[in-house]
Amino acid sequence: MSKRIRGVYKRGEIYWIRFTDTNGKEVRESTHSRNKKDAEKLRAKRLTEVMEGKNHPSESSVNPLSFSQLAERYLEYCSHTPSYALKKSRLRTLSHFFTNLQSNALNVSQLEQCIKHLRSQGLSPATINRYRAIISHMYSKAVDWNIVPMELLLVFKKVPPLKEKNQRLRFLSSEEAELLLSNAAPHLQVIMYIALNTGMRKGEILSLKWENIDL
Repeated sequence: MSKRIRGVYKRGEIYWIRFTDTNGKEVRESTHSRNKKDAEKLRAKRLTEVMEGKNHPSESSVNPLSFSQLAERYLEYCSHTPSYALKKSRLRTLSHFFTNLQSNALNVSQLEQCIKHLRSQGLSPATINRYRAIISHMYSKAVDWNIVPMELLLVFKKVPPLKEKNQRLRFLSSEEAELLLSNAAPHLQVIMYIALNTGMRKGEILSLKWENIDL
């Protein structure tokens, strides 16, 4: 059994380190490595730097991550959550929209333009709010990781969620579901079967890959 080193821990498959800088602020840093020894060496290096009076600067002040890079870091953090596949699909869409955006440069106008773009794609207010929630949580974690300043979280307070239409849902009976499947084209039957049994949307089903399936 390997000895647990305080200040070294895993998020998904990647090791992270935790230490206190010269200002008494806790710093969490990804090692980008699956090797625990690498994490231990990096933490020892950071502790030496603190003892010498050097502060490890935040990533945002040295080499700002792009929105896409931050999305990759966030997905690394979410890699073992039940919603990982859905977040990955939606962040792919968001990263395409924010192609040239530095993560620390997000502003109210850009978030509003993103929501406007999603509406133009025919997405419902409820679905758009789920996209907004992913960005909001991603930036909340980015603040924890010292990647972006806390002030960026004000963007999400200034761009509130869309008002959702709380329409009553109607579910198919077993007989109706069987009738639907029996009359569907063969290439659509699998898609309908998954939809009926999981409640997933069309886009979510069509973006599934074998690595998302656990039999």
